Amino acid sequence: MTAAVLVSTQSATGIPWFPFIIGCGFGVRLCLAPLMLRQMALINKMSHASPNFRITAKLFKFAKLPLHKRLYYSVAACIDYARQTNTSLSAFYFYNIVQIPVFILMVLSIRKIATENDDLTGAGVLWFKDLNMPD
Repeated sequence: MTAAVLVSTQSATGIPWFPFIIGCGFGVRLCLAPLMLRQMALINKMSHASPNFRITAKLFKFAKLPLHKRLYYSVAACIDYARQTNTSLSAFYFYNIVQIPVFILMVLSIRKIATENDDLTGAGVLWFKDLNMPD
């Protein structure tokens, strides 16, 4: 469906394929920019607790406790580190959960367009002479 929308948008605007694909890439990045900026701020905050997370992982791996107790103490320590840095662990992972499928969908759509559309033959620039050629 995304590939069909891209093909119809390109044919309606008449923009050549190479600049159109670059523009779509920048457009997607621009739409996701607020999420990326928020994620970078969270990563910066969580970097202060990163050594503690590493120690927690080592303790989980080498502790002689039963698995359920190691899990409990590890999760409790991670939640405590998140509270100390005033961050939300769910928000920390939410941004990746949103961004990764968007980029995968974009790449798969462009590949589908490249295999099904003959307009990309000879539509390259510089060392991309033919956008229909495989990687």
